[in-house]
Amino acid sequence: MILLSKNTTNIVALTLTEKSQLASPYWIIEFKPDLLDAPAHIVVAPDDSPFPRRWNRLTLIDTDVTGGPDPFVGEIDLPTGWGTYRVYESMIPTVDIQQTTERIIEEGKYYVEEFPIPFNTNQITNVYL
Repeated sequence: MILLSKNTTNIVALTLTEKSQLASPYWIIEFKPDLLDAPAHIVVAPDDSPFPRRWNRLTLIDTDVTGGPDPFVGEIDLPTGWGTYRVYESMIPTVDIQQTTERIIEEGKYYVEEFPIPFNTNQITNVYL
């Protein structure tokens, strides 16, 4: 499971290279929210791992910039809540799944939480023992 926070930079560690058939793949991640009729979001996740043959450190930036996020630099704007992600490998950076090898390297669940977590001072209660 991947835990992401809204409006911040998220670092995600996955083991992808060991399943890849390409020498230097680009990691294409498809995020599909569990909401009904919500569109899939596709992003090219930059890998800056010091040991990419062992594990991959992907940087995903959740942002709501004017004009939309740039998926080619790891920017994405996901709704809060649960969803399913799929990681594909590609020879080129692309946001079109048909231009990848179409092999699913990894699949799992993700959750996007509000960041910072909203705090309501009216709900504070004192408990004394």
